[in-house]
Amino acid sequence: MLPPEHPSGQVTATEAGEFAATGSARRRAGVGLGAAFLFAALNLRPSIAAVSPLLSRIRSSDHLSPVEAGLLTSMPLVCFGIVALVAPRVVRRIGSGALLLACLSGLVVSIALRSLPPVSTLYIGTFGIGVTIAVANVLMPGVVKKDFPERVALMTGLYTMMLSLGPSVGATLSIPLDHLLGGSWRGALGLFALPAAAALACWLPFRRHDLAPEGGGARTGPDRRRQLWRHPLAWSISFYMGLQSLNFYTVLAWLPTILQRRGLSPGGAGSLLGLVNLIAIAASLTAPWLSERLGSQRIPVLLSAGANAGGLAGLVLDGHHLQLLWAALIGLGQGSAVSLAFMMMVVRAADPEEATALSGMAQGVGYVLAAAGPVAAGALFAGLRSWDAPLVGLAVLLVVQTAVGWHAGKAGGDPLPAASGSR
Repeated sequence: MLPPEHPSGQVTATEAGEFAATGSARRRAGVGLGAAFLFAALNLRPSIAAVSPLLSRIRSSDHLSPVEAGLLTSMPLVCFGIVALVAPRVVRRIGSGALLLACLSGLVVSIALRSLPPVSTLYIGTFGIGVTIAVANVLMPGVVKKDFPERVALMTGLYTMMLSLGPSVGATLSIPLDHLLGGSWRGALGLFALPAAAALACWLPFRRHDLAPEGGGARTGPDRRRQLWRHPLAWSISFYMGLQSLNFYTVLAWLPTILQRRGLSPGGAGSLLGLVNLIAIAASLTAPWLSERLGSQRIPVLLSAGANAGGLAGLVLDGHHLQLLWAALIGLGQGSAVSLAFMMMVVRAADPEEATALSGMAQGVGYVLAAAGPVAAGALFAGLRSWDAPLVGLAVLLVVQTAVGWHAGKAGGDPLPAASGSR
């Protein structure tokens, strides 16, 4: 955009300077918004992942049964699915800036509450964490669509990279923090409120940020939402989101156990799970870049599924050797798949509101589907006394994941209701 011209047809030095200053201020505001957005994303997983390493301590301390302890890890995932279905309506009523501020505030309070006695607050706080993060999850694709339309691939990659980094941070720090505080798991979990509070402070300048399209009210009304739920492309994206999430959470839950059955020590198995997450961080940044270069998500969908299938097949056929390679391949497949799922939500939507509505549908369907993965894998092992069956099952589901991803990722894609002119 050029600065306005002087009546004489010349641009004065003062006008050029003012225009340059305005452009510089806008760039600084954009960088600030991007940084606050990514810092908020970084806080959407650590408080959940921090529980797993401390679960045995929590069980013995509060005398929890295995089922009661399992709720602490499964409850947020169920919240992700159920709350995501209604979150887009809340976004339209409140606005994205104020709502993300409320989510971060609720996250801080919920983390602090979870760290306090008695046992009831442990569950109330965990429920609050699940609800607040679920709403924030739905918000994020709409923010990318509205505020970074020319950098969708970069911001989607950075966003999913932060989502992948978050669990690593939570799982890595919880035990050292517990030791630092003299064996206080409550204190260790409570400390995760500090970075969430810092993210809240960073978002304060953007509390008036809104996803509403310029020049009018909300476009995604009830009729449009119903059309979205009847659209094959929206369902393809939703199933792709769900199947890649099912794969991730099943591997997260059972890979250390599988590796220990293959002869690794608990420490070695945990290290390989950490490698999966580390490789996933790099892959989540690379896949959107490759999609942008190719103009389609189809080839990255194939590469992602191929890498994941190679890792799963390696564990089945050669589970006692080359575990490092199999873990790296699974990490490549998982990290690229989650970033592709979020990129589809952004690039296939016509506007920020529709991106939020599609995000709510995809994550609602997806996380409900994903919640069945760890349970089904455990049931297969209990029935067949072999981990090969769950691994083969995940590999078979990768075929379905590739099919729906192939449909959702084609260049141009089938238009969603807004893009097709439906109102």
